Amino acid sequence: MNILTVYILSYNRSELLKKSIQTILNQSIIDSISLQIYDNNSSFNIDDIVDHFDNVSISVIRHSSNLGSTGNFKAAFFAPKQTDYFCIFHDDDLMHPNYCESAVKYLDSHPDISWVAAESHLFSSSPDLYQNRHKQSCSFQSYLPAELSKALILSNVDFTFCSVIYRSSSLSIIDSNTFDNLLSKYSIIMDRPLLFDIITTGSKCAITKSKMINSYIHLGQDSKTGPVQFDNIISLLDKYIHLAFLSSSCNYIDKLFFKLWISYNLIDGYQRTTNSFIDTLAFRQYNVQRLFGVSSIFHLYINCFCYRIVLFYKKIVRICKSLALVCS
Repeated sequence: MNILTVYILSYNRSELLKKSIQTILNQSIIDSISLQIYDNNSSFNIDDIVDHFDNVSISVIRHSSNLGSTGNFKAAFFAPKQTDYFCIFHDDDLMHPNYCESAVKYLDSHPDISWVAAESHLFSSSPDLYQNRHKQSCSFQSYLPAELSKALILSNVDFTFCSVIYRSSSLSIIDSNTFDNLLSKYSIIMDRPLLFDIITTGSKCAITKSKMINSYIHLGQDSKTGPVQFDNIISLLDKYIHLAFLSSSCNYIDKLFFKLWISYNLIDGYQRTTNSFIDTLAFRQYNVQRLFGVSSIFHLYINCFCYRIVLFYKKIVRICKSLALVCS
């Protein structure tokens, strides 16, 4: 009996798709997994790729036109669910063979968890398949929305979107209109807001720091080419900060760091979306002072400089700790 559906979103990456499919077929609980390919009207024959794998059942949904990356994701997200859990994977990512088993076991034993996720290895050249199939340790830490936002800002945890395994019943929280509103507000960076909203009704998420995904970083991916405006980044930062300040463990030092983090991401986001540095006119236009409490453009740049110093300090501390472990 299948307990997990894995959807692989595909578009014009046939060789990468083969590797992605293979890592799902290598899962230790493959007999309990339903595998479906959602192809976004690729130029190649998707059936030729599926026929490459003998004696396995792979369903293919080929769209008659290109729905865009978020449209393809939405089609899989709202497809009728026949299993307790589901994952929306990408054709340019690879999964550790024990990840699905670890995630399903955790979800089975923690009914208050709406989704789980994992950290990833990042590769800039085409990644190889996982060769080592040993049982990798996969310990999950649970988070409420405010705790998760704070942990992400402080870089205490991270995860990749394609690693998320959802509890199918959690879909009752998000309907099609809600999804469209998130897309309108955040564009292609709606992934974190979507996940936050799924756990805003009292449930939790859980994340493992084990790197269970190989993520291929390349120029063709949506994060490099997607239609993101500075307004979308403003909305995302506002979402993070609003949640983080609700954390019961948020102290004065945390709030000070949040201000530095905001300033850095405002400057970086403006530069990436407009190819220019934020100036006084833009500072006023986007209500930076009202939204984030940064008093002036000068204050913004000072905060950004301080944030870089803090990051450099944290990097030195990590290196010193690593050296201490090696020497001990």
